[in-house]
Amino acid sequence: GSGKTVIFANLIYELNKMHDEKLKANLTTKKTFNTLVLVHRRELAFQALEKIKNFNPNGNIDLEMGREHANPERSNTIVASVMSLHRRLDKYKPEDIDLIIVDEAHHIIGKTYMSILKHFNADVPETKVPVIGFSATLERADKRALSIALDEIVYCKDVLIMIEEEWLCEGRFTNVIISANFDDM
Repeated sequence: GSGKTVIFANLIYELNKMHDEKLKANLTTKKTFNTLVLVHRRELAFQALEKIKNFNPNGNIDLEMGREHANPERSNTIVASVMSLHRRLDKYKPEDIDLIIVDEAHHIIGKTYMSILKHFNADVPETKVPVIGFSATLERADKRALSIALDEIVYCKDVLIMIEEEWLCEGRFTNVIISANFDDM
């Protein structure tokens, strides 16, 4: 609820606009700036797709998930479910992607994510493909470091500060008293 999707949707729009200006000024010969957005859940894919289309209604935006198959030759932004993309990587040329955005980036060091980054040559420090992660969860339960895939935290805003500034509503907690006995489990 803190606006991560809106931020990366606007980022995609601004980078495409900058690329188009460079193309008009003959500062690049590449026809499009291509972004891959990785998500791990269906709801996040549709949310990202909607926000990206809101910012860029004339963009060529596709979905790679389940029965939906993106056309990497036509699309300049592809929102992809990690599992679907992982199974279909052979249809993607590594050099066609200019930026990778990872939603819920605390998942990025998982095996499937890392194999996708490797396919696009974005798994090494000297990559030409920036990887930008967005997450409200900057610490994993297994304590594995996100620095395996991400170089630095560029911006961080504490949940309590977001509540204080009214970006988020206050949490309400309730205790539930039960009389179950778990001793024999």
